[in-house]
Amino acid sequence: MAVSRLGKTELFANWYQGSMVVTDEGVGTGLRWWVDSNAGTRGGNSVGHGHNPDAPYLTLDYAITQCVANRGDIIYVMEGHIEDSDAVLFDVDIAGITIIGLGNGTNMPAFHFNNAAATIDVGQSNCTIRHLKLLPSAPDVLIGVDIEAGVQNTLIEDCWFWEGEDGAGADEFVAAIEVKADCHGTRIRRNNMRSHAASAPVSAVLLNGISDRVEIYDNIMVGFYTTAAINDAAVCTEVLIYNNKIKVLDGEPGIELSATTTGFIADNLIESTGVAADAAIVAQDCSWFNNYVVLADGTGALLIGAADESAAIVAGVLAGSSTGAGTVLAVQSNVLSSAIANNTQTSPVTVATAGVWILEEIVVETDGVGWANPTNIVFSHDNAFGSTGVAAPIGVEVIASFGANLTVSSKDWASSVLPCTIEAGSILYIHGDDNPGTGTGDANVTLILRRVTEGATIAAVDVA
Repeated sequence: MAVSRLGKTELFANWYQGSMVVTDEGVGTGLRWWVDSNAGTRGGNSVGHGHNPDAPYLTLDYAITQCVANRGDIIYVMEGHIEDSDAVLFDVDIAGITIIGLGNGTNMPAFHFNNAAATIDVGQSNCTIRHLKLLPSAPDVLIGVDIEAGVQNTLIEDCWFWEGEDGAGADEFVAAIEVKADCHGTRIRRNNMRSHAASAPVSAVLLNGISDRVEIYDNIMVGFYTTAAINDAAVCTEVLIYNNKIKVLDGEPGIELSATTTGFIADNLIESTGVAADAAIVAQDCSWFNNYVVLADGTGALLIGAADESAAIVAGVLAGSSTGAGTVLAVQSNVLSSAIANNTQTSPVTVATAGVWILEEIVVETDGVGWANPTNIVFSHDNAFGSTGVAAPIGVEVIASFGANLTVSSKDWASSVLPCTIEAGSILYIHGDDNPGTGTGDANVTLILRRVTEGATIAAVDVA
């Protein structure tokens, strides 16, 4: 009877040193290595160790030396593992390996940086570092993870770059991760980076050289970063920075890139008390999408790159005191029927404007008599552009709409091009289309306008 040997699972079994070993080859076909500093006499950095969790290696750096480049080897750093060093804690100098920390919270593998020069080096391409806890134990540790020049496709994910042991806020990374030149394809994702209030870290991630296609996403960066949580020191291309939660030193941007760095910046949330909303990201040649900033504790977020002036608009309507671009103003003129001119711009309802306005709506409310005589009431202005003059009015409505005790809006007129611009120096006029107005009736004409130019002014004129 024939037996099918077609694979239907990622699990494969092999005999190794007298034992049946089952591995999940779906996560990598290289060898598995184990590291545990708590193994005592069961462990050792020597032959006969490292192949299973009961007899692990004692240090991560030694385990790395046992790997073969680009074979797909995986090193598991076991729960509760601890290492510290005054220099290089470990050097990822074998290409294509994956380092995975086991455990959660206080059980995560921890690496203590005991000197400002202590660091973790990544010296070969296509490597992954996942789920390690990295703790500075000296003031101003210069670099947490140093991705060396020319090393490509590094993945750093799910790691914690946390405060040091001193408790007073002096032990911090100046830069948690530094990416040197030509480190194309680097990905930094789902990491948790934070610092004490008393410290002065410079950056969570520093791109310290020209690199392409660096991706920084889904990270939490809470620290008093004095430059920006994410910044570069050289022009990079096609960066992708998205969905990061960032808090920086008051007044500093969350993201600051060189003027000609290109790429996409999207869905980031930034807190920086006192920073201008549109200065929370500095990245002139990047495309921005849906990034928000909080400017003070307990306040709502503003969209970065499109200043939200809703508060100023409300203040202008309620208090009449805001003159910023986008703010709304209403002015009112009283118009006597017999003072309405015939088909000529001699009955102004405003003085010449200072600055540019958008005329959004005209509302007319007549008295107990109303206007009479012309076939239609016409509003026009003397702009240089667009519909202008008596021959191209901005609004026309039949005289019957302006009879006794009526209210009519330009939104309901037979013909209207509102909203329209009132240019600087222009005047709005009222007139009949075929006859002048007659009679004793009058009406209040209310103009609802929005500033285009900050500080723009306009005033109504009675027509009598």
